[in-house]
Amino acid sequence: MTCLLLILGLAACADSVVAPEMSGINLSVTPVSNGLTVTPSTASVEENSTVQLTAYLDDGHKAKVLKGWSSDDTTVATVDSSGRVTGRAEGIAVITAKTTRDRWGTAIVTVTAPSGTVASVDVSPEQATVNVGSTTQLSATVKDANGKSLTNKTVTWKSSNTAVATVSSSGMVSTVAAGSATITAVSEETSGVAEITATSQEPPPSTPGTGIWISKAELDALPMSGTAWSGTGELKHTADASWKPEPVEQKGQVFHLQALAGALVYARLSPDPSAEAYRKKVVQAIRDVMAFPDDLSAAISYPNRFLGTWAITADLINLKEHDPALDTQFRAWLTYKLDVKYSNKTVRTQMAHANNQGSWATFSLAAASAYLGDRATLDQLAQRYRRWLGDTSVAFSLKWTGSTQSWQVNPSNSATWVGINSKGAKRDGYNFDGIQPSDQNRGAPEAYEPTNFPNDFSSVRYNETSLHGVLGAVLILHRAGYTDLVDGSDQAVLRAAKWIKYAADSFPAKGYEYFTGPHEATRPLINYFYPSASLPSTRERTQLSGSAYGYAWTYWTHAGRSVQ
Repeated sequence: MTCLLLILGLAACADSVVAPEMSGINLSVTPVSNGLTVTPSTASVEENSTVQLTAYLDDGHKAKVLKGWSSDDTTVATVDSSGRVTGRAEGIAVITAKTTRDRWGTAIVTVTAPSGTVASVDVSPEQATVNVGSTTQLSATVKDANGKSLTNKTVTWKSSNTAVATVSSSGMVSTVAAGSATITAVSEETSGVAEITATSQEPPPSTPGTGIWISKAELDALPMSGTAWSGTGELKHTADASWKPEPVEQKGQVFHLQALAGALVYARLSPDPSAEAYRKKVVQAIRDVMAFPDDLSAAISYPNRFLGTWAITADLINLKEHDPALDTQFRAWLTYKLDVKYSNKTVRTQMAHANNQGSWATFSLAAASAYLGDRATLDQLAQRYRRWLGDTSVAFSLKWTGSTQSWQVNPSNSATWVGINSKGAKRDGYNFDGIQPSDQNRGAPEAYEPTNFPNDFSSVRYNETSLHGVLGAVLILHRAGYTDLVDGSDQAVLRAAKWIKYAADSFPAKGYEYFTGPHEATRPLINYFYPSASLPSTRERTQLSGSAYGYAWTYWTHAGRSVQ
């Protein structure tokens, strides 16, 4: 053992205390004595707390310390005439006791931060866009240095701009004028912030007849024959069948797609008197889904996928004019559901994630915002997509999940990370153009390894799941006026579809096909947006299965047409 002799003279080595590294050297600080022993020889004390030291002569008798006690660093610890040490700041101090006969001894005192000291304050959501006159609830999570939540700490809230937004003692933000404000949560001089943008309410971007998903004029041009209208398990058959009410949190449920089928059949038949029976059935379905209690243990995946379908359904039957009272209830329910916390995750906050969960959250949030006339959120979603598609100049903070982003073109530079790899992108000579990195990482059993590719390549199923949600959201946003997204970043959406087709063609041994099962609904939208892309055409079937997603029946609503 190496001893650090703090005072020249004979020294007895005891247990050492490791001091902080200085210039790369790890110093070991050890108590020493010369005829006088201090106990305890090493001690730990929290800031603003005390510990008692005692000095003994070598014969075991308590020494009468006449010269007194001293500390080599009073900024870390001080000691009084009786040997009581007070911690002042984190660090290590050497405490020395001396007698008049030149006997002395030392103890090593380590001062630590108080247990339960606040190290961080996390505010959620970190950013929010709120219509003027509306409110949003913020929450603050206080943690210590080990990441442990401290539930007994007081949090105070303040706004940087009370002319735009005020905040209550519980974190409820109220917007009073258009502009921006930083909301700060403070606990024991440690703080966290949320950025609030208040915007003026604008008229709803979708009005009866224009449609969130499809217009009445477009529907009237569709045939009431063929697979959709006569096939078993297809659109008309599903609309006519019995429906089983299920909550939006229910895995594997198809209640939302059954109601969507009923709404589409109603909208196509209207104003024929036979249409009303379908609207009546859909109205009851809306009542049923709103009646379910929240299942807070559910995975966020399912509200992400299913909630927006109900907004499209209500729009198709013109619920606002048909039953204003129910529509008021539905709008309140829809708004509430966007912010329900499922394992501390909400549809509204999930939209910032750069994976398939974020893609489906944006689908539901776009549909709900279009129905509610929330232009501010639609603006935010459009920005989210511009950044995700590949425009790194857009100021939107995406959340990147997983331990690696190895399928990015430049994994080491997070500023270049995108939701869809850029046009012509390659790594080690391999085609990376159109890969969705966050989801491809889940589709492969491990991170990208050039020596194993394509042997380590197992599936693009998560890419497919993500693009399914993306196309639904882009369709809604396009109809709301955000027409740049379709061709954004060198037609990133099309390139993502082409990568999936490339993977299916290049690795046939994997037994993978291009957009099958519940993802069949994606094909018509790809061809709708990119009719000259020469991708596989639509197959006229919809599979209502336990892996259902947020929309279906597109082989009837959008096949054979192109975006205007």
